[in-house]
Amino acid sequence: GADVVLTATRATEPVFPAEALDAGALVVAVGAFTEETQELEPAVFEAAGETFADVPAEAAETGDALAAGLGAEAFVPFGEALAEGYTRKSDGEVVVVDSVGSATMDAAAGATVYRRALEEGIGMDVSL
Repeated sequence: GADVVLTATRATEPVFPAEALDAGALVVAVGAFTEETQELEPAVFEAAGETFADVPAEAAETGDALAAGLGAEAFVPFGEALAEGYTRKSDGEVVVVDSVGSATMDAAAGATVYRRALEEGIGMDVSL
């Protein structure tokens, strides 16, 4: 029933069953960054309407992509979604973001989320 599933492990086997995803889930996997590490079952990618990666060529070399038989061409560069915006094809579309840990992309994603929150008048300022 989760809208968002975030995995951040160095697991060598998938950490949840693909059938646990509800329609419309956003899956963000940030832990698998070598060919030995795998967080997601291949079926998660099969269920996805769109799959993004911060660095597609590097994501294709991770255990997640190798297990699913995905090459770099299977991943949409996440920067494109940040720069151009992305709208789901349907409310039920599962979207996967596979990150190998590019700090530049993290900063860009944070700036995009912050800008959109300001535009929509949502969120909360917290003084640090």
